[in-house]
Amino acid sequence: VIAIRQAGINIPPSIVNACILVSACSAGNSYCWVGSRMIVAMTTDRQLPQFLGRTTKSGVPYVAVITAWLFGPLAYLMGLGSGGVADASQWLLSLSTVAGLIAWATLCFCYIRFHRAIEAQGVSRDTLPWKAPFQPYTAWFGFIGSTVITFVAGFSVFLAGNWSTADFVASYIGIPIFIVPIIAWKLYHKTKFVRAHEIDLRSGRLRESEYAPEKPKATTFKGRVEDWFS
Repeated sequence: VIAIRQAGINIPPSIVNACILVSACSAGNSYCWVGSRMIVAMTTDRQLPQFLGRTTKSGVPYVAVITAWLFGPLAYLMGLGSGGVADASQWLLSLSTVAGLIAWATLCFCYIRFHRAIEAQGVSRDTLPWKAPFQPYTAWFGFIGSTVITFVAGFSVFLAGNWSTADFVASYIGIPIFIVPIIAWKLYHKTKFVRAHEIDLRSGRLRESEYAPEKPKATTFKGRVEDWFS
């Protein structure tokens, strides 16, 4: 935008800013939705206080939505510090990057455990409504890759003359935030990791009669495009 303005062009910068604003709002809404539904799921499993799962008459989890939304204004609060907006943006970027990597590593690990469970219990992947190719190798690739990147995300602070406590904390604070609650939960509730042959693969699973009917494959170009976007 700055480069366009310096070139003496007036209209495109406003268009670019509008696109960025719409994208930011869309991303914010998406993550607020995801965060609120995760809170509701955790209240269902009794891993969070039950009042967080309250809903309106139409089923909207308003308490969870508000709770998830409250983290957004932290971006403005961080900008009030001595480092200014630039440091606040860097902190948020580092925190969100590590959080995203941990989320992907966790997803891959969950699938690896699921894949091991169906093997241990003699369940064929052909009985699943959909199965991804090259598994579990791609899941292992994603898990190892995400984990390695998580640990080297802030490697620059370890280089000679580059140490910064603030950057170190911003790069790695997400790791204890993720691990400590898990350890605390297991110690407090004295739960154990479930072995592959003991994992529950039945609860909540759709019956075959409940599967959505398979749509016929499109034969026209227009139909293929519509299927791709649907």
